[in-house]
Amino acid sequence: MSLKSQLLEQLKRSYPKWLNGGEGERFALDNGFKASNAGRRLRELAKAGTIERRINEGGSVEYQYRPLPDEVIKKPKPIKLFEIKRKIYDPLWK
Repeated sequence: MSLKSQLLEQLKRSYPKWLNGGEGERFALDNGFKASNAGRRLRELAKAGTIERRINEGGSVEYQYRPLPDEVIKKPKPIKLFEIKRKIYDPLWK
């Protein structure tokens, strides 16, 4: 799996928290990639609009996954017991 896709999965798992650029570099090092590669891949994801990028008060860069509108709004429909009634027919049972 590429570093870009691994970083994206990490950001999805940590959503809505922001990931500091240094954390992204440590993640890359832990997975056998160069630290500078993580910053480049995160900037590419931000440019594509897949993640958000901001500079915090201390001047560090932070990244956050940007979910699609359907991902935020979409919630599972509750199942009502009276909607699950089904008639079971077994020809051997009388």
